[in-house]
Amino acid sequence: MQINERRIQRWRIAAENEVYDRKSRESTQKPYNALTPAENVIVDQMITTKEHADSSCRVLSIETLNKYGIYISHVTFYNRMKAKGINGPRGIYARRKSKHSKPDFGKIDKPNQLWSWDISYIKTTTKYQPLYLCFIGLV
Repeated sequence: MQINERRIQRWRIAAENEVYDRKSRESTQKPYNALTPAENVIVDQMITTKEHADSSCRVLSIETLNKYGIYISHVTFYNRMKAKGINGPRGIYARRKSKHSKPDFGKIDKPNQLWSWDISYIKTTTKYQPLYLCFIGLV
């Protein structure tokens, strides 16, 4: 396994003394790029205001830089929005309809208002000579 013998000895000693814990290695220091309390308030305000209700996390990041002169990553905005449960589609994506929505048939009350069509490929017994069936009809 190519593990140093001394390392195995340290692991055994730590296990015998019951001090072997992975979490003991983690630093308790705050990261240098952690948000300050004032920046946390700005993030929460930007997410919840009506002015930025349709803004994406990337737009919010740029707006924060322009307005306050502070760069806050779009990932930070996304994670906060996700934690609050408001990370749905925003901007132009919020106004789009679903890709798989059903067509609206609500105002069809007369003949010739709804057309249907289909093109089908039909194999024949003759090699390399398929037939194409095209159907256009009124519903």
